[in-house]
Amino acid sequence: MTRARLILRRWLISSSLMALLAAGAWCAPAHAASQCSDFSRPKCQVQLSTGIAMSYREIGPRGGHAVFLLPGYTDSSRSWELVAPVLHKLLPGADIIIPDLRGHGDSSMPGGASCPAAPENCFRWTEFAADIVAFMDARHIHPAAIVARSLGTLVAQELGLSYPNRVSSLVLISTAAAGQEPAVGFLLNQVVEGLWQQSFIAAGYTWPADVYNLTPAVAAPDFSDFINTQWVASPVAPDWFLNQIRQETFGIRLGTWIGPLKDIYAADNTQRLRQLKPATPVIYGIQDDIFSPSDEHVLINALTAAAADGGSFWWKQYGQLA
Repeated sequence: MTRARLILRRWLISSSLMALLAAGAWCAPAHAASQCSDFSRPKCQVQLSTGIAMSYREIGPRGGHAVFLLPGYTDSSRSWELVAPVLHKLLPGADIIIPDLRGHGDSSMPGGASCPAAPENCFRWTEFAADIVAFMDARHIHPAAIVARSLGTLVAQELGLSYPNRVSSLVLISTAAAGQEPAVGFLLNQVVEGLWQQSFIAAGYTWPADVYNLTPAVAAPDFSDFINTQWVASPVAPDWFLNQIRQETFGIRLGTWIGPLKDIYAADNTQRLRQLKPATPVIYGIQDDIFSPSDEHVLINALTAAAADGGSFWWKQYGQLA
């Protein structure tokens, strides 16, 4: 969790408010509040028609306009713990739902027979999006505002493109049109399918079939140091918050490290985004350590084309160079 990610999170509140008020999320319903809001207690869970047992947090009254907060790659609902209560105060009538995406947090891994041999086939953007729609169906939610960061924004894009009638608005934080960024390639090729893969093969495992349900800590050298000092690190976030996120990240299985990352790196939404219709604020931190300014220009060009064809978007660059 870098400084750039914390900067983006600060901007989230005002930008989310702009999108959600436009969707009518601030109107208070008469239903009782959710019982899943306490981050110190076990999460709620729902069995989805897609086969995933999805864990989630929920703040605000059921029956209010639904607002989904989608986490990033290897993150869980915990990553929104500091934002959700503030958003709830701003929008007390909204039903704020924060899921653990498939394979993340306490949600189940995809269980298809082919998943271990090719994790990327079970962690496509389409599958992530289908899980959210299945959640909406199970709870009779229609439509919802989608606020997302990192990997979650790619899921949000898929929701806006393939299920536009289920989406009232999108807020995309640290997003891109395509995943062929050097940082993504480095993590995939040098770390996950580089150092980690070599270590597991040396230990006698077949990659990836044997490691799908294992954590990197089983054989990856210096995994704890990687999580503590590189992957979940920030000079400004409170230690208690980072430590809780680290504990959940340590439990992420290799199928989840491999599958989404390969799909992100291979996919390209540049042309499809020209058809995006829901109102979409986009927030970009100039210290973003994953997506580059050049990739943001590709994204802006695609969304500009979408706006010319009936869509709408707002783009905000935030932060300053160190």
